[in-house]
Amino acid sequence: MQSSIPTPESTACLASELPALRQEIMQAQATRIDLLKWKLALVSGLGAAGLGLQVSGGAVILANVGYLLAMIPLVCAYVDLLLQHTNLRILVIARFLREQQDIYEVFCHVKRNIYVLEDWALKTSTRFLCLAVAAYGLAKILLMQGAILEMFGLDPVPSAHALARQGVLGATLFISGTFGWWLSWWLQRTYHNLIAEQLSPAITPPRQLQSVHAGAAASLADPLVVQQVTLLDIIQNHYSACDIQTLRDYLSRHGTFNFPVLNTGLFPAAVAGAELHYTGYQHVWVRDNIYVAYAHFINNHPVSAVTCVRSLAVYFKKNLHRFDNIIDGKISPQPPTNRPQVRFDGERLAELEQPWAHAQNDALGYFVWLFCKLILAGALLPTADDIALLAHFVLYFQAIRFWEDEDSGHWEETRKIQASSIGAVTAGLRELNRVLAMPAVPEHFCYQSRRVGEALVATLIHSGSRSLDAILPRECRQTDAHKARAYDAALLFLIFPLNIVSDTMADTILADVIEHLQGEYGVRRYNGDSFWSADYTRKFAPQARTADFSETLDERDRLLVPGEEAQWCIFDPIISIIYGCKYQRQPSQSILRDQQIKYLNRALGQLTGDSRVLGALKCPELYYVAAGKRVPNDATPLLWAQANLWMALQFMEQSATITES
Repeated sequence: MQSSIPTPESTACLASELPALRQEIMQAQATRIDLLKWKLALVSGLGAAGLGLQVSGGAVILANVGYLLAMIPLVCAYVDLLLQHTNLRILVIARFLREQQDIYEVFCHVKRNIYVLEDWALKTSTRFLCLAVAAYGLAKILLMQGAILEMFGLDPVPSAHALARQGVLGATLFISGTFGWWLSWWLQRTYHNLIAEQLSPAITPPRQLQSVHAGAAASLADPLVVQQVTLLDIIQNHYSACDIQTLRDYLSRHGTFNFPVLNTGLFPAAVAGAELHYTGYQHVWVRDNIYVAYAHFINNHPVSAVTCVRSLAVYFKKNLHRFDNIIDGKISPQPPTNRPQVRFDGERLAELEQPWAHAQNDALGYFVWLFCKLILAGALLPTADDIALLAHFVLYFQAIRFWEDEDSGHWEETRKIQASSIGAVTAGLRELNRVLAMPAVPEHFCYQSRRVGEALVATLIHSGSRSLDAILPRECRQTDAHKARAYDAALLFLIFPLNIVSDTMADTILADVIEHLQGEYGVRRYNGDSFWSADYTRKFAPQARTADFSETLDERDRLLVPGEEAQWCIFDPIISIIYGCKYQRQPSQSILRDQQIKYLNRALGQLTGDSRVLGALKCPELYYVAAGKRVPNDATPLLWAQANLWMALQFMEQSATITES
């Protein structure tokens, strides 16, 4: 929905019309109440007339007025139609008033669940009456057998003419009742579709709303795409802390932040039933679990975070031989199957037999980073074995020379020297360096009974930082055209949560991602990304869609149409958080309104609509092109995406609190 910037004259004219619009809402509400009264009166009258049966001399007199009962479903559907038309008038006017910052309308629609009883009564009463008419008709048909008549002591053998008439009446009522139930369902669906089509395709983004409300001149931004119509009444261009609490509670009630947890305390990648096991997303990824655990820590659920990270530590301890063999030079780190496996069976804490791109230094760096942060926060008390495990990671990073190692990184694809992986390891080592400054910790920092010097950690940090300085703001500077990459959204993670780059570099990375990778529905991982490219389900069989393409990426890339890359949902919340951190360091309304709120609203707009397959208000992994239309892919909800949104709401509440103080 686009709006032009108002002039002072148009603003004054609009202000004079607002009371009339409010009055029209009141009149429409009065009409709605009258229609509800008429519905009750008409149903009562038709029911009383249609049930006008008499018993005379033991015979049942079936008056023709019984057919009036067949009118009840049609009358109910007609009144419902008029009521829904009236509701649409109210919704359109209320929507307009909300866009003009009518405080009462904004409040009413944020709290709209208070008003659901009338709609529930409208739908339920009609369907109940339709079922009652159908059941009564079915009973009439059964009376033809004489069994029910005999049960009530009536004449069990009425005349053939009476039986035939009774059967016709019963069939008429049964057909009327069942047709009325279907008609009620169809009208309700059409009503909601009208709301979705006319009110939900897009709403004015925060910057545009602000200029309309304030009457200030400003350039118009792209419209915000919103999948779920109910969010149109919640998404705003300004949030108070109370608004965020209300929004978080609303989404929580609808299951947006449900995190299914395995018996080990780890999290699957997605909520994947048996029909989606082909994706492999029922398994555990180290990287995804770090983000989910950190979201729990940020949102004041430290026990869940610690349990998750400790289970990851147990898994790595079970597989220390993978570290030892590479540290001791017994095997080469080049085959990914020789490296620590970062995707595994989370129920059994066991490795998987399926080949995978396990050369993912970022995942290992993330583990060290969060494990150490939890120690420093006092949430996790490390054992001697825990500190020894961290020593294994340090020596492993040294053995593979992580600052120049080609790995598959965040996207598990072609191996290259990439800044996002180097940054994750360097961030983990920085946190570990702080842990080693704690009393009694260094004495347990050992490998095979030999103490590892703290100086080695500092040396590795220096190597990683120097490599980052040489690569950033690009993701990869290698001369191979298949590896070199200027823009990659994974670089955002170096800003948040890792906080490993300077403010100046962070601004450059943000600008690059927004200019080169941002789309209407989400953010591309990188230009030329063929994962879930257009019509992906038609091009690949289910088992091939999430296969390991790290060695055969060219085959998939050939199917990509430039500009039709998938747009992911994990990045907009991160961008919102990054701007939130900037605002909290140096409050600026332009950063809050035009950046933090804007990208939070984009993330909210990505939540699924009323999908029978995926469910409503779920966080997809991405939106891809299917038959010319952007739709969520199968991995919905993706726990990494909903964890990021959950954190974004927490940072938005913090910013709102600063604004109000």
